[in-house]
Amino acid sequence: MGIAVSAKPVYRSVQLEPSKKGRRSSTIWLASISCRDSLSKTTWGSTSVASASKSVEGKVGEIREPEGVKLLCGLILSENISFESVKAKLTEPFGPVDLELEPFVFDFTQYYCEEMGENLRRAFLSFERSIDPGRLAETKALTNRLEREFGQTIEGRLRRRVNIDPGYLEASKLVLASTKNFSHRIYLGEGIFAEVSLIFKQGRFEELEWTYPDYRAKRVKDFLLRVRERYLSQLRRDLTNGKQQTVSRE
Repeated sequence: MGIAVSAKPVYRSVQLEPSKKGRRSSTIWLASISCRDSLSKTTWGSTSVASASKSVEGKVGEIREPEGVKLLCGLILSENISFESVKAKLTEPFGPVDLELEPFVFDFTQYYCEEMGENLRRAFLSFERSIDPGRLAETKALTNRLEREFGQTIEGRLRRRVNIDPGYLEASKLVLASTKNFSHRIYLGEGIFAEVSLIFKQGRFEELEWTYPDYRAKRVKDFLLRVRERYLSQLRRDLTNGKQQTVSRE
């Protein structure tokens, strides 16, 4: 008895019989699968998920390496740290900066003021070298260490002088890393989560329900459009040169 992939998704709940050892039965949800004939208890009574999958007709999706993406960092700077010193430190692991949005007043929230003080500034950097998107968690762990290096211990407590938000941009979206879980975030590993913060649609970046206020600002979106154009230009250049995009995996 075969199982065919249908053009229209059909969802079936298949109840497996308990084993002789008395294990509880479990439910398997089959997405986009229909059966040529009705599933009988004889067929499924002792069938594992692995063996069931072998019966599915059709080509299994091919796993491919993703294209490199454009690394960028959003910075929140206290008044007693220079933008240039942070930029210089970030070029050590990430390489040359190709675009930057120079510091401007950060007045979107008071969240950071208790730790970092008043008169905070916002800035953004993008880096020339493309990165593997699978290394975003590692990148966030690194920037967390840099935050601690720049920090000051006051009354026995380490206080940050810079907040570094790494993320990446590709043609269709902006992805940011976070140490905080939430309903729309996906766990990457190393205590790091990721979220799609902006999507590119009809020639512009559009915010989502959870997009932070500063990423909704026109000057930030305009900067991201410049970064996106630089990224696409790099892709076109590599295609014209007949070579694969250079991706930093160091």
